[in-house]
Amino acid sequence: MKVFSLLTIVVFGSYIYTGIYVLYVNPKSIVNRLYFIMSLCLAGYTFSSDTIVFI
Repeated sequence: MKVFSLLTIVVFGSYIYTGIYVLYVNPKSIVNRLYFIMSLCLAGYTFSSDTIVFI
């Protein structure tokens, strides 16, 4: 169980990092903004699925 939890934390961090990095590179691009929003949604989904599994 701890391996799964560690993996979801790593995936959560990578979604947040890539989203912020892409937005940092070119914040005016609509594609980069959409990617940032998508990565935030996926990070939220990853975090919530990890929380629901271990409740």
